[in-house]
Amino acid sequence: MEYPRIDCGDLTADCVSTGADAAVFDEAGRLLVIRRTDTGQWAVPGGAAEVGEPVGLAAVREAFEETGLDVELTGLSWAFDKRDTKLGDDRMPMIMSYTARALDPAQPLRLAELEASEARWISREDADGMDFFRGHELRIPAAFARHRGER
Repeated sequence: MEYPRIDCGDLTADCVSTGADAAVFDEAGRLLVIRRTDTGQWAVPGGAAEVGEPVGLAAVREAFEETGLDVELTGLSWAFDKRDTKLGDDRMPMIMSYTARALDPAQPLRLAELEASEARWISREDADGMDFFRGHELRIPAAFARHRGER
């Protein structure tokens, strides 16, 4: 398969922009989802890795920026290439979806009001029928499977 070249500015090298998700689970096995302010759809916290930033660190940073939670990664649930699935845009074709847990389960949520209007802890069953942001309808079941040791 041939992939388009993406200009990365001053790096003077062709590269693929990568994003990262943090599927944060609580002690009861519920997943934290946020309602995006731009679309009103549900998603796990995530976003673009900055130039030179390790992708796992991007997932941790995005979780903190969007939810206020300090998290640690517990595994990789899926390396997701949107170009293979035709889901989403080409700005960030590669997504690394991680599972994570809060370092302090008592730490309160603090949503980034420009990015998230609401947060909810959901079970696998709660996820059925939710309106997820592009690609999250695939990534969220994969995160539940990874968290439960099914993958």
